[in-house]
Amino acid sequence: ISTANSLTKTIGSYIYIWKKDGDTITDFSGYGKNTFTLRGTIISRPFNIEVTVKTANGVSLGTTNVTISPSAPQLAFYENNPLLGVLYNKNISNFTMYNKELSIAAVPFFFNTGGEPVALDYKWTMNGKSIDSQNDPSILTVRNTEDEKGSATVGLTLRNTIKTLQSASRSMSITFGQNNQISL
Repeated sequence: ISTANSLTKTIGSYIYIWKKDGDTITDFSGYGKNTFTLRGTIISRPFNIEVTVKTANGVSLGTTNVTISPSAPQLAFYENNPLLGVLYNKNISNFTMYNKELSIAAVPFFFNTGGEPVALDYKWTMNGKSIDSQNDPSILTVRNTEDEKGSATVGLTLRNTIKTLQSASRSMSITFGQNNQISL
């Protein structure tokens, strides 16, 4: 097999014809234009994207398409473990604190930030009352320094300050004052 004729070596030498819902998008179509970027509209509806790849002399190499369904912005909560970092393997909605401290990392999904994380405004609450997060607004650390027992509801409302229609809210219950010893 010759690497001189490999697809990866010649990927930029093809002609790409991009279509959205059957209409050719001329700004993204043409010689070597193998990527496509699209910003959604305010009213999000599913749409179909199709690409046809041709050689420079017009021989069709193939066509494929995908239907994209826009999603509403969402939030996920993960434990931010001091030794292991953010535990992305489990999205938490209820949590029992066995230690005196819990750090919660809030991760936004389907927000269009344009690479500007400063455009997101985090508003944390505990039992309905506004609270301040610490240094990083996406992380909230709660402590039970008095060894009290009970529960609290932690919530977050996240807004994109540039794109005002993008927001999401989420809450979770935290039970604290539990010890990890089993009574017999």
